[in-house]
Amino acid sequence: MKKKTITTPKKNATLWIGLGVIGLLGGATYWLVKKRKEKEEAELLGITDDSSKEVKKMVRTSRFRCVNKGYPLSYGTCNADVKILQRYLKIYKEDLGSSGKNKDGVDGMFGSKTAKAARKHLGKVSFTKKDIDGMKTSIKIIKA
Repeated sequence: MKKKTITTPKKNATLWIGLGVIGLLGGATYWLVKKRKEKEEAELLGITDDSSKEVKKMVRTSRFRCVNKGYPLSYGTCNADVKILQRYLKIYKEDLGSSGKNKDGVDGMFGSKTAKAARKHLGKVSFTKKDIDGMKTSIKIIKA
C-alpha cells in the first residue's frame, strides 16, 4: 500500500510566496529594462527635457510612427529626402535595419537606427534642405 503525501497549508503558503517573489523580480526586471531603453533612445535623440508629452509618446512606442513629413528632417520624419540621408549613411557601411525596397534599411523613415548612425558619423540628428542637397551631390560624385 502506497503512502499518501499530505500537503499541509504551510507548504502551500511557502510555495505561493516563492512564486510571488519570482513574479515580482521578473516584473521589476522588465520595468528596469524598459526604462533603460527609453532613456537610451531619449539620449540618442538629444532629449533632455521630459516635459513634452509628444516626445514621450515617440520614445515609448515600440513601433515607428511618422510625426513629421517636412523639414527639418529628424526622428519621426517620413520623407523621400530621408532616403538620401540613409543612402549617404550606407556609404559608411551603417546598419540601418532590413526595411525598404532592397532590405537595406533605406526606407524613407527617420527612425532610431538612422538617428544613431547620423549622430555617429555626422554629429547631428536634424538636417536641413541644404544638408540633404550636399549629400545628394556627394552621392552623385561617389557613384560617378
